[in-house]
Amino acid sequence: MRPSSEFVDASGMERFWPEWDGLLERAHHPDPLRRSSWLRVWLELVGVDANPIVVGVRRGGELVAGAVLVASRRRGLRVLRQIGDSGDLAQPEFPSVDGAARAALSHALRGLRGDLLVLEGLDDAGVTVRGFRHAGLTVRLEDTQVRRRLVMADRQKRLRERGKRVRKLIRILGRAERESSTFVSSEPSEVVARLPALLDFQAEHWDGDPSANQLAGPGVRRLFSERALVALAREGRLWNAEFIVDGRLAAFQLVAIGERSALLYNSAYDRSDRQLSGAGWASMLAAADAVAEAGIPQLDTGPGDLDYKRAFSEPILSSTAYVPISPLGHAAMRLRDIRTLVRGHGRSADALRS
Repeated sequence: MRPSSEFVDASGMERFWPEWDGLLERAHHPDPLRRSSWLRVWLELVGVDANPIVVGVRRGGELVAGAVLVASRRRGLRVLRQIGDSGDLAQPEFPSVDGAARAALSHALRGLRGDLLVLEGLDDAGVTVRGFRHAGLTVRLEDTQVRRRLVMADRQKRLRERGKRVRKLIRILGRAERESSTFVSSEPSEVVARLPALLDFQAEHWDGDPSANQLAGPGVRRLFSERALVALAREGRLWNAEFIVDGRLAAFQLVAIGERSALLYNSAYDRSDRQLSGAGWASMLAAADAVAEAGIPQLDTGPGDLDYKRAFSEPILSSTAYVPISPLGHAAMRLRDIRTLVRGHGRSADALRS
């Protein structure tokens, strides 16, 4: 096995993407937001000035581990991060087919031209952190957060109370002579056709500053959501669950499908109708049932330890990993608050060179 790292331009990335998707499938990597269909849109609309850096490990010519990174300059430091919005990832571990491939990848990352790897959302005891340490890399974990996950084998027990709440809502609607129904679609053409209406619905019922709406906010956020979600849907990796009341959309839940895992990507419910305060649970439960019926063993809820997630899912601790790969990076690690440095604030790293 011989690790290789290379800088590639846009045309090089186009040749690399099919190999990358094949690696995700062979490694059973669970996060659908690592798919090339998603990352291509990110590069085009969000990371327009980014220069991707591909680090690959091959065995017999086949890609068996890899990382796609982008570099930025922060107060004198060359900082490397995963491509895309890594803080949103449900499973940000690097894809690899086995332990030997992971070890080779960790060693290859040491040879990158840069000062500091900054990787968000890593499992404190996960394979990536263990691989770094086994390769002799220093790892500093900060900003510990809680993500949540539902193991589908525990679904009925975990969601029992929420199911009772939904059945009560349906009874209340029935007594008010209101018709309700739920359906789930995984058919690519159906999901693609529904996406504009779902994004409009989410924007209409967003409870907060529209500029903070990461899904359907104005400008590039809405455009990115439309194009990236359409790309996933066309691959059959985006499902939609809807709760309909009186022929109108009352709630929806989008689910992104990875390898042996699914992600509750985004949802919304009609906030203008007080009688529909539990409608969001109806679409979410329908989505969870569909995931279970498909034999997918786990359902991630995404970042954030919100109250509604606590009602049915288990906590997973994750942190931002700071990994120095140069003498300057090691010097920066001695700073008490390294976050301000890598975000472009505070003391310049130039002062650390002496």
